[in-house]
Amino acid sequence: MRDYNIQILGLSETRWNGFGEESADYGTTLLYSGKEDEGASKEYGVGLLLSRSAKNSLLDWKPISERIIVARFASRVRKVTVVQCYAPTNAAADETKSKFYDLLEATLKVRFTRAVAELQFLGFIKTSKRKTDHVMRLTW
Repeated sequence: MRDYNIQILGLSETRWNGFGEESADYGTTLLYSGKEDEGASKEYGVGLLLSRSAKNSLLDWKPISERIIVARFASRVRKVTVVQCYAPTNAAADETKSKFYDLLEATLKVRFTRAVAELQFLGFIKTSKRKTDHVMRLTW
């Protein structure tokens, strides 16, 4: 990470159960999310490896499932949300794929709604009866 000046690195297939935060080498921090049951088979899992500066700007993070993790950071200009996910392959059962994409959609919808609410609070978006006003203002 240091050689390439990477501040936030998304990881898939971490294969750790549970969720948590671990200190790693060179001042980096690993946020991980895996299966809830510690005794379950070690498969799937996602994580975010953060540099020291990224860890200092971390506002909050949430393990959604063994395939999705969300972290929110404060930057110089605005707040940034990172969603790291590990999607099932085409060979997976349809039910598994459906559950994953439903959960991902719900996660993104919550983040979008939160962002719009913050923009409204700051006065960047004015309420109106036309939905297109909101979309046009968000694509500046």
